[in-house]
Amino acid sequence: MPSPDPDLLPETIRCPFCNARMDLYQEERAGKKFECPACNREIDLRNTPSQLTNMFARMGKKDK
Repeated sequence: MPSPDPDLLPETIRCPFCNARMDLYQEERAGKKFECPACNREIDLRNTPSQLTNMFARMGKKDK
């Protein structure tokens, strides 16, 4: 099995605004730009590494 591309987002992420689960298409994962289907906010992670880092940090936290 090939190793995952480190430049791609995961296939499933949570919206950083409303925490809705999103399944991303390959183009969205590579382009790092998409719209949340729940809150309709545009998420553009192309030039914001801190937002991306924060999003992944929140994804790793377990619900209490």
